[in-house]
Amino acid sequence: MTESEFESLLALGHESNGVEFKGPGKRSDKAFLALVIRAILGMANRRDGGLVLLGVESRSLEPVGLSDNDAALWLNYDELSE
Repeated sequence: MTESEFESLLALGHESNGVEFKGPGKRSDKAFLALVIRAILGMANRRDGGLVLLGVESRSLEPVGLSDNDAALWLNYDELSE
Protein backbone atom coordinates (compact mmCIF):
# COMPACT_ATOMS: atom_id res chain seq x y z
CA MET A 1 0.00 0.00 0.00
CA THR A 2 1.34 3.39 -0.92
CA GLU A 3 1.24 6.43 1.34
CA SER A 4 -1.27 8.01 -1.04
CA GLU A 5 -3.59 4.99 -0.83
CA PHE A 6 -3.33 5.04 2.96
CA GLU A 7 -4.15 8.75 3.07
CA SER A 8 -7.17 8.13 0.82
CA LEU A 9 -8.52 5.53 3.24
CA LEU A 10 -8.08 7.91 6.19
CA ALA A 11 -9.73 10.73 4.23
CA LEU A 12 -12.98 8.74 4.08
CA GLY A 13 -13.36 9.47 7.79
CA HIS A 14 -14.70 6.03 8.68
CA GLU A 15 -14.13 2.34 8.21
CA SER A 16 -15.65 0.94 5.08
CA ASN A 17 -16.67 -2.42 3.73
CA GLY A 18 -13.36 -4.25 3.40
CA VAL A 19 -11.28 -1.81 5.48
CA GLU A 20 -10.95 -1.99 9.24
CA PHE A 21 -8.67 0.03 11.52
CA LYS A 22 -7.15 -1.21 14.76
CA GLY A 23 -5.14 0.91 17.15
CA PRO A 24 -1.62 0.09 18.22
CA GLY A 25 -1.17 -3.08 20.19
CA LYS A 26 1.15 -5.89 21.02
CA ARG A 27 0.78 -9.32 19.52
CA SER A 28 1.40 -10.71 23.00
CA ASP A 29 -1.79 -8.98 24.27
CA LYS A 30 -4.29 -11.83 23.89
CA ALA A 31 -7.36 -9.58 23.89
CA PHE A 32 -5.92 -7.33 21.18
CA LEU A 33 -4.73 -10.32 19.17
CA ALA A 34 -8.25 -11.78 19.31
CA LEU A 35 -9.70 -8.51 17.93
CA VAL A 36 -7.22 -8.52 15.05
CA ILE A 37 -7.80 -12.19 14.26
CA ARG A 38 -11.56 -11.64 14.28
CA ALA A 39 -11.13 -8.80 11.78
CA ILE A 40 -8.84 -10.93 9.61
CA LEU A 41 -11.36 -13.77 9.58
CA GLY A 42 -14.10 -11.35 8.62
CA MET A 43 -12.04 -10.11 5.69
CA ALA A 44 -11.26 -13.69 4.67
CA ASN A 45 -14.99 -14.23 4.13
CA ARG A 46 -15.17 -11.36 1.64
CA ARG A 47 -14.94 -12.13 -2.04
CA ASP A 48 -11.98 -9.81 -2.63
CA GLY A 49 -10.61 -9.93 0.90
CA GLY A 50 -9.93 -6.69 2.70
CA LEU A 51 -7.52 -4.70 4.79
CA VAL A 52 -6.93 -4.63 8.51
CA LEU A 53 -4.72 -1.65 9.27
CA LEU A 54 -2.91 -1.60 12.60
CA GLY A 55 -1.72 1.57 14.29
CA VAL A 56 -4.76 3.70 13.46
CA GLU A 57 -7.16 4.63 16.24
CA SER A 58 -10.52 3.27 15.05
CA ARG A 59 -12.66 6.08 16.52
CA SER A 60 -10.60 9.12 15.56
CA LEU A 61 -8.72 7.58 12.61
CA GLU A 62 -5.57 9.09 14.05
CA PRO A 63 -2.53 7.29 12.57
CA VAL A 64 -0.45 6.66 15.69
CA GLY A 65 1.66 3.83 14.30
CA LEU A 66 3.40 0.95 16.05
CA SER A 67 6.76 0.79 17.76
CA ASP A 68 9.49 -0.84 15.67
CA ASN A 69 9.46 -3.87 18.00
CA ASP A 70 5.68 -4.29 17.82
CA ALA A 71 5.64 -3.82 14.04
CA ALA A 72 8.30 -6.51 13.59
CA LEU A 73 6.17 -9.02 15.51
CA TRP A 74 3.15 -8.39 13.27
CA LEU A 75 5.10 -8.85 10.01
CA ASN A 76 5.42 -12.64 10.11
CA TYR A 77 2.50 -13.75 7.90
CA ASP A 78 3.14 -17.46 8.50
CA GLU A 79 2.77 -17.10 12.27
CA LEU A 80 -0.42 -15.03 11.91
CA SER A 81 -2.00 -17.46 9.49
CA GLU A 82 -1.57 -20.32 11.96
